Amino acid sequence: MWSALYPLNLLPLYQKKYSYCRGDFPNAKSSFQCVVSLSIHPVLKDEDIDLVIEVARSILAG
Repeated sequence: MWSALYPLNLLPLYQKKYSYCRGDFPNAKSSFQCVVSLSIHPVLKDEDIDLVIEVARSILAG
């Protein structure tokens, strides 16, 4: 199970379509580096939710 989140200006489609560059939107980049993205959705099984909780608790505990 994995989840990913990226600033749009780093995605090739947006770089090509809107001429975005890596240095554009520095706040988006710094925010992206601090975000935790949890893999949660309505069809997740209970055991998968338990795994997400277990991993999150482990990470937060250090």
